[in-house]
Amino acid sequence: MGNPIILSTWSFGQRANRAAWPILEKDGGALDAVEAACKDAEADPNNRTVGFAGLPDASGKPSLDAAIMLSPRQRGSVAFVRNFMHPISISRRVMEATPHVLLAGDGAEQFARAQGFKPSDLVNEESRAAWEKWRADHKPTARPVRNIEELGLSAERIASLRAAKVI
Repeated sequence: MGNPIILSTWSFGQRANRAAWPILEKDGGALDAVEAACKDAEADPNNRTVGFAGLPDASGKPSLDAAIMLSPRQRGSVAFVRNFMHPISISRRVMEATPHVLLAGDGAEQFARAQGFKPSDLVNEESRAAWEKWRADHKPTARPVRNIEELGLSAERIASLRAAKVI
């Protein structure tokens, strides 16, 4: 193997890179390293964009998507996964065990259960509080409402909301 490189474009990528690097250091496969990095991001409660403790959608639950690709003919993805911690692993299983490229919603979750993935609650106290505040501020109206992700909750903003005991 040549000299491996990992590149991330998001701030949480550095932590994810640290999860992937040992695999590459031991001449492990790139696919295993990518999955490890994504699983780290999905399980990080400080990463409010994906996975556990991610900001919920309007229904109060996170809606997760993931995709993985080894080649144009080897790819898999899932969308609208709401009850499983690691949609990247489910995506990989879609790629390796089915003729499909994408499974979504109930179909993705049924597949995950059938493959032995264990459901889990993805909402923690802070993400639930952020959703409850969003819901209180966005009573049903005839006009479109901003999604919780559009509120611009950077790490600094989340810290300030915590300090103000808003979340």
